Amino acid sequence: RFSMALPESGAAKTLWRAIGDAIPPEEIKRELQSFWGRITATLDWCEENYVVSSIVAEFWNTLSNIAIIGAGWYGYEKSRQYHLESRFKLCYLALMVVGIGSTLFHCTLYRSAQLMDELPMIWCVSVFLYTISPEAFSSKHPRLLMCLCAGYSLVISVAYVYNKNALFHEVCYGIGVGIVILLCVVAIQKHRQARSELLYVLRIGLLWSGCAFVVHLINNSSIDLNTCFNFHCLNAVH
Repeated sequence: RFSMALPESGAAKTLWRAIGDAIPPEEIKRELQSFWGRITATLDWCEENYVVSSIVAEFWNTLSNIAIIGAGWYGYEKSRQYHLESRFKLCYLALMVVGIGSTLFHCTLYRSAQLMDELPMIWCVSVFLYTISPEAFSSKHPRLLMCLCAGYSLVISVAYVYNKNALFHEVCYGIGVGIVILLCVVAIQKHRQARSELLYVLRIGLLWSGCAFVVHLINNSSIDLNTCFNFHCLNAVH
């Protein structure tokens, strides 16, 4: 289920609960009897709420965040082990923050927790942009680069908090990811000795990202809840 669509067709019916859309009585009952109470998030995915547990709204989406947090922790430990620069450690810490925020969101389906999931995604991309930016620019203008990345995230964050438009968030996030990919390609071309290995890693990352995007589209457009895929953690694998 995706808040920006407006169909009224069975299980795929959009639930923009924050503005009081009509909700099936059985779902209202489960919400009111749950630990967290009424859902306030502007997104409600295709996984049925409070089916496995009355404490966790979307059980499988919540559980799958272990992969995101684990990937961040593993990368951070490897960065420490190989004594990499702080910027690389920050990338993995940012990924962990996204996983923690996503856990809170899918567990509670609160609007506040939703922002703790979605806004860190934007800031995480900015950390990646800062890390992968061409050395010719980042070494000469490190403060300017930091301000540009932080400003990008701040403007998008403020705009999204007020407009609540999920499509706006996805487009901004997608643009950031696209720029990161382009910068990765540019960086790989400069490392001729390790080019084949780096291209292999990039292809694997793009493959998993593509799979995650397909799953995301299926979740948003699914009419039959039995066809729903709840493992959005595919985003963490790359």
